Amino acid sequence: MANPALIGPKLYEKFVFPYTKELTDYALERTGKKVSLHMCGATYSIWKYIEQYQLNEISLDNIVDLDRAARELGKKVPIAGNVDPVQSMLNGTKEEIFADVQKCIELGSSAEKGFHLTTGCDIPDGTSPEKVDWFMEAARLYGKKR
Repeated sequence: MANPALIGPKLYEKFVFPYTKELTDYALERTGKKVSLHMCGATYSIWKYIEQYQLNEISLDNIVDLDRAARELGKKVPIAGNVDPVQSMLNGTKEEIFADVQKCIELGSSAEKGFHLTTGCDIPDGTSPEKVDWFMEAARLYGKKR
């Protein structure tokens, strides 16, 4: 609910950033491990804050330009994303899922701090398990080429 499209970057800076920073720092201090964070929506206006969190990865919504994220945000933090969960996973064909996975791997792999292939948000209820298998098959195929 802290998406900048909902609350705006100024309110994010005041009410979300300091507490999320405190939590990510605390998690690393207590466990020795960084956490993962998913942020829905277009997050461009808060990347300067995301870069300051102690993150294992930032999971990006499928509406975020993955090429831009890899070039800009991927210099500071590992990125994850962003296969379309509705158009590809729920409604797509095998060929469309393979194409989306391939595109995401190609774009995301240029992130300096690393890239993790995921969907751009939760996979919708009702998605055929076969489509998850196709996603994994495509990930194995195109991920090996990297």
